[in-house]
Amino acid sequence: MVSVSFVDSRGVRGVIHNDLTIEADGPVDEELRVFVRSASTNYRQDSPTLEALTPEFLIDLYVHTAVRKVEPIPDDGADGNCRLGGEE
Repeated sequence: MVSVSFVDSRGVRGVIHNDLTIEADGPVDEELRVFVRSASTNYRQDSPTLEALTPEFLIDLYVHTAVRKVEPIPDDGADGNCRLGGEE
């Protein structure tokens, strides 16, 4: 797994990439941005990646933010990044 898709309580769909960048089809809740940014502190990782943080991170993401659905996205190959809507 390199990325996860999410849907928040407002229906905004997005992807959190392995490098913890967020891509979404609408405005991302600030609470989610702060939670993802704080991953290195909260999970005691110097250079955190999504792969290193899961599954604990995914559970906390659901519990502590407006995210209401989280699903792993398999690696799509090429550059190791999955894109929203499966775009290349």
